[in-house]
Amino acid sequence: MTSDLIGRRGSPAQDFLTSTETTRVFTRAQQFQYVALVILWVFVSGFFWLWWLQPRHIGSPVLYTLVSVSLFYGLTVLPSIYLFYLGYMRKPVPVSIHDVPPGTVGKVAVITLTVPGSESLSIVRRQLEAMSNIRYPHDSWILVDKEPSPAIEQMARELGISYFCRHDDQVWGPQRCRGLEPDCAALPDQD
Repeated sequence: MTSDLIGRRGSPAQDFLTSTETTRVFTRAQQFQYVALVILWVFVSGFFWLWWLQPRHIGSPVLYTLVSVSLFYGLTVLPSIYLFYLGYMRKPVPVSIHDVPPGTVGKVAVITLTVPGSESLSIVRRQLEAMSNIRYPHDSWILVDKEPSPAIEQMARELGISYFCRHDDQVWGPQRCRGLEPDCAALPDQD
């Protein structure tokens, strides 16, 4: 449904999706700290390269070139990219669901994952209860990996949450349980 809305130009949903307001993540003090750290980083990086590129540091020209390229990438290129995007980091302005044009947000699914034995049943129950307490219309699923768990399946059934385990031979048969397909691709359709 959302893909249909995104494809139609001029619809209220399309206009809403393309005009999402954003705001800066940094406070004024954090922006000042960011600018100060960038200036310091540029100074320290420049000082390092002035020192590194002195001819007396060249022993083997081939090794010196390889190390220099590696250092340039790791100490200059990567931090530059990180700092650039950090400075332009934005977050969307929260919008009440009541302010969104009808049809913008369609049906959603809430999914949690668990591996029986890796998490206690009390933690799994808290996850399932939190999912069932979400007020927005949605489908709730728990995906169980490694082995089927009758206890988790019973908990999910009690709370009205759909249960899925791709390794359940009784449901899927032995050919289905080889682990060659992704978990979510095997989920049955819920219309």
